[in-house]
Amino acid sequence: MGAGIFFLPAPGPGFLILLIGAMLIAEESFMAARFLDWADLRIRRWIAWSLGVWHRASLPAKLLLALGAVAILAAIVLGAFSLLFLL
Repeated sequence: MGAGIFFLPAPGPGFLILLIGAMLIAEESFMAARFLDWADLRIRRWIAWSLGVWHRASLPAKLLLALGAVAILAAIVLGAFSLLFLL
């Protein structure tokens, strides 16, 4: 998991490494397994809600949501760039 956290802001499979590390810890720890099950249910519920909102939204609302997502992604990329290269 440490390697996944280290590689998270860098391009590449940081999130995948983090998930693999979490699964390996969950195999050894009952509390970690329970937390991952809890998180999985919440994430699936949030994704289902998000997809429902997306399908019910009008075209202008979808464009606004997409623009907002691009703005958030740009802010994350800019923040990661400044942390990696400007400090």
